[in-house]
Amino acid sequence: MKHLLASLVLMLAPAVMADVSTCPVSGEKVGEMGPPVSIDYQGKKVSFCCDSCIAKFQKDPAKYLSKLPSK
Repeated sequence: MKHLLASLVLMLAPAVMADVSTCPVSGEKVGEMGPPVSIDYQGKKVSFCCDSCIAKFQKDPAKYLSKLPSK
């Protein structure tokens, strides 16, 4: 339920960034731990290896956004 609510809130901004192959939270390859999950955050689509990484990301987005490649 948390994931659904977070996704609904964060989907207000359009996605303009392509999925990346590495989870910015865990450093794991996206898709290795099951189906990848993604959210839209401030106009960027951010992909994660699992739901638990979304919660960690939401606690300190700036820390993890700096790990994403810039476009």
